[in-house]
Amino acid sequence: MFKFLRIYVILSLLLFAMVIAGAPGIHYIFYILFVYCINMGLKEKFPLNPYYIFAASLFSLIIYNSKISVFLIDIPIEVYILIFMGISSFLFGMILVDKTLKKTEPYKKTKGKSSYKKMFWIFLFLGLIPHIIGFLKVGIPILNQINFIKTTDSYLPQGLSYFIFFLPLTIIIGFANKNKRFILLSIFLNGFLSIVRVAKFDILIFATFLIFSYLKYGKKKSENKKQVMLMSTFLSIPFIFDWFYNLRFKENSVSSQFLLTDISSSLSNAISLPYLYFTSGWSNLTQTILTVSEFNYGSYTLYPFISALQLDDLISYSSEKVIYKHPFNTWAFFTDYYMDFGIFGIIIIPFFIGLIVFYSYRKSIMAANPIKDGQFLILAIPTLLLFFSNHFTSVGYPFIVYILYGILGFLFSMRIKR
Repeated sequence: MFKFLRIYVILSLLLFAMVIAGAPGIHYIFYILFVYCINMGLKEKFPLNPYYIFAASLFSLIIYNSKISVFLIDIPIEVYILIFMGISSFLFGMILVDKTLKKTEPYKKTKGKSSYKKMFWIFLFLGLIPHIIGFLKVGIPILNQINFIKTTDSYLPQGLSYFIFFLPLTIIIGFANKNKRFILLSIFLNGFLSIVRVAKFDILIFATFLIFSYLKYGKKKSENKKQVMLMSTFLSIPFIFDWFYNLRFKENSVSSQFLLTDISSSLSNAISLPYLYFTSGWSNLTQTILTVSEFNYGSYTLYPFISALQLDDLISYSSEKVIYKHPFNTWAFFTDYYMDFGIFGIIIIPFFIGLIVFYSYRKSIMAANPIKDGQFLILAIPTLLLFFSNHFTSVGYPFIVYILYGILGFLFSMRIKR
């Protein structure tokens, strides 16, 4: 009861802050959807669920304020309506699966535990292959500050870059086996390689897989301790962003450019930079919608599969996405679907992604299966970043890695049956 009370107090304070800041009327609609997601997330027995994860995008819309920075555009009402339709479509896809699977398959966890020792070593070997090739090819990025950008860009070998996603799966396998040696080895390797690569995304993957594994397979802790851990991780994100940004761009620092308005001038980069990362994707989405008139009919949406087949030369673009203001060059996730199919892309495609994300989540929490856990997390991470970028299309790893996890999981299951 106390947990619910604390959350609703926070939600009330957020609403009060919106009123004081003079938030546009449509922001209150996003606030209602945000409260709905939080309420539905509270009903789930597992804290790292899609409702909480998707709520991040709604929160970024709630705190969006073009008066805070010159890097944020004033979003017109017609674009807000498109955003609302896309948000609602994704949410409806999740709700549909949520209600359907709850009726047909009760929530449960299997108590039996298979031996995943061979699986651990195979995934560890596969996950280390691109890193070993990268070290031999360009060296250790964090130690090569002279050609740092070039080193990081050419680190992953072409054709094997997807293999890096096998390494974080060893964390789940270790926790599922209750094997301390596996747990410590997987945590060390994932953490060490994330740091030496100076990659924010690798840190995010590492943290997500670790938190999920701890919550699902770790020793049972009180709800308060779980919340403290999640909150501590969330509060550390601004400092991680600031540290990585300064490390990557210390020679050409433009940090002073992030503090250009009266409202933000009193904030440190540790706050202002993550805020702009958190909100600028909507500015670039808006600028693109207001500028682009020709569609690409699938070039962006199908890019992950075309790229995985090394057929990039077959892709052609009638128009390209537009950046509102550099250096923030990412677009909120509706952008690619709008670029391909216009309004219909914003309404239809998010619905199916919402279906897949929640289906993977439900399958994950209903059994102690590291493969299904990995499949959910590889979709959960891009879902968390929807306000920032569409990793389902632009980066292209989610569905490809989802399939690779599934193939290896099938092969392991066939071997176990024998």
